[in-house]
Amino acid sequence: GSKEKEITPKGLLNMGNTCFMDAMLQNIAWCPNLLTELQKANLNKSCKMSKSVLKLLKYTHLEERNHKFPEYEPADILSAARERNSIFDGYQQQDSFEMLNTIIDAIKDEMLNLVQ
Repeated sequence: GSKEKEITPKGLLNMGNTCFMDAMLQNIAWCPNLLTELQKANLNKSCKMSKSVLKLLKYTHLEERNHKFPEYEPADILSAARERNSIFDGYQQQDSFEMLNTIIDAIKDEMLNLVQ
């Protein structure tokens, strides 16, 4: 059979009590089909969450680790989540599942708006 290209796990910066988010983003980062689908979509300025998640997926699957900045800072994902759900304002420890729901709902809404 064909051998998959080996991908080395890459780190995410903790921006202050964001380990709840980083742990969940590591799961999303390993969804190569999501990368494929987001690349196919004609994302525009209003697709803030989708574009942010696409950036994470590209960092994980396509781009070489930058030696000067070896870890990805998911500030744009956190910002997009805060716009949708005020529970993520500030730097309190939050629930990973709530963050996952916020991200998935945002991507779904953005994709639905693209086809209207």
